Amino acid sequence: MNKFQKILNRERKRKYRLRNPNLLTKYAMILANNSKSISIKPTDITFFCIFTLLGAYYNEIVLSLVQNFSLILFKPLLFIETFFYPIAISFGLITLYAMFREYEFNLFSTDRSEKK
Repeated sequence: MNKFQKILNRERKRKYRLRNPNLLTKYAMILANNSKSISIKPTDITFFCIFTLLGAYYNEIVLSLVQNFSLILFKPLLFIETFFYPIAISFGLITLYAMFREYEFNLFSTDRSEKK
């Protein structure tokens, strides 16, 4: 029995009263397709450690960013000049994390229907 059938049977046991029987099938398909994003992988742990270490090392910048966030409204150029590099590095790391997570999922996926 595949994952979709298991989820469909589990949801049927809950005895939903549906006017549209196709709705349960669509709901079960969404649950079966979304389970891949729930798992924690080595990439997640690695980037969590990287962000934790960078946050611990540059804690003054993080605290200063939080305390001076009102500058973005009153003096946006000063805010950008002061905090451009930490924000750019954070966005760069988040982009790398998203790329590696997608690459890792495609590389180690056990679901053959998704590999085309």
